[in-house]
Amino acid sequence: MSLIKKYLTEMSVIDDEVFVLNPHEAEKMNSLFNELGANLDYIRVDNINEAKSAIAGMKASDRFENNLAVKIKRSTHTRLREMIDEGLKAKDWYYEIADAVYNSLGESEGCLFLLLLASTSPMNMLSKNFSEASIIYTGFKKDIERNETLLLKFLNDTETGAHEFEYNEGSEFWDLYFIKAMANYGKEGIGNVSAKINNIRKSMNYYYESNGNLKRTEVIRFLGSKFNPYSKTISGIIDISSDTVLQQSKVFNFAINLLDPEYNVDIKNKRWYFVTIDRWMTRAMYPYLPEKEQKDVIDHNAKYLYAQQKIMDFAKEVNLEAHQVQASIWTAKLKESGSGVDSFEVAIGNKIRDLKKANKEFDITHDAIKEVIDGIYKYQTVQPERQMSDTAQYLEDEVEW
Repeated sequence: MSLIKKYLTEMSVIDDEVFVLNPHEAEKMNSLFNELGANLDYIRVDNINEAKSAIAGMKASDRFENNLAVKIKRSTHTRLREMIDEGLKAKDWYYEIADAVYNSLGESEGCLFLLLLASTSPMNMLSKNFSEASIIYTGFKKDIERNETLLLKFLNDTETGAHEFEYNEGSEFWDLYFIKAMANYGKEGIGNVSAKINNIRKSMNYYYESNGNLKRTEVIRFLGSKFNPYSKTISGIIDISSDTVLQQSKVFNFAINLLDPEYNVDIKNKRWYFVTIDRWMTRAMYPYLPEKEQKDVIDHNAKYLYAQQKIMDFAKEVNLEAHQVQASIWTAKLKESGSGVDSFEVAIGNKIRDLKKANKEFDITHDAIKEVIDGIYKYQTVQPERQMSDTAQYLEDEVEW
């Protein structure tokens, strides 16, 4: 069964094959894929003719009919416009985090950390996301200096599928510092590792192949070059055929927003912006859908593209950047749900405070992101048996992306 699982999982993400199933066959195949943790939507379309049309060039009605987009109700449009106003104070969230990280770490290290931040974001909370990226970043830098041979084996490993990857004691890559840090994180180690490990590996490869000299413009252009809204296949919207670009749509767009919030590309006389659509955004845009169908929007490239375009439309309407509209709606939805969200500066300030409370020997200044990152790594690895303070545990229970 493990071989079948590996094959179907990889096929559901990578293959461009298009096939037609009758409703009974589709239901059986979908149940099998769900059981194995794979996503049938990546290789299934409801009409074989869809593969002959550029997705972004299709009329909205055709996309709805072919299960390539989910319609946003007119009444929801009104609520989304209200949310933009309600969350407007948070519109510059991406500028805050990019400026803070680049100013503290520098260009190359900042790129690496932001790529890892995007890579560890699936099914994660803001503070926990930052902590996971911190320990992986710091451990990886130590591995470059002390475990280069084993690190290269990990970076070049194409045999182990994401679902088969293990980071427990005795596993193949256990001696790597960042692997031990992942295992020692919290009570049970980093979760949802199968959704993160390949993107973590790719982020590290970008850095290693650049000889530790990542250029912000080069990284962002590389990622942007893989975006093709006019693809004729679902998986082609983000070109993953070379297996070098971050997957999936949410991580890909989030990485671009973090690296350069203003980045956009011109394709076929249209300016395209990158938008982070997570679970809170789908709850805002599709409040009438069951949670599983909301998740399908994130996991399905074509459905994600439609949601991305709608945020672009709102941005044009209110004269803001697309990422600013998304940050505003995201914040408003959190507040509507009874969950607050701090600015990045406040979140980091809270993390500094709790690191100091947990271990007084940490001498961390408020504006030194690098020291926060190192402090998190030290806390999680040098003294893994120490329990988090009540306040620190509260931070780890923040909202999920």
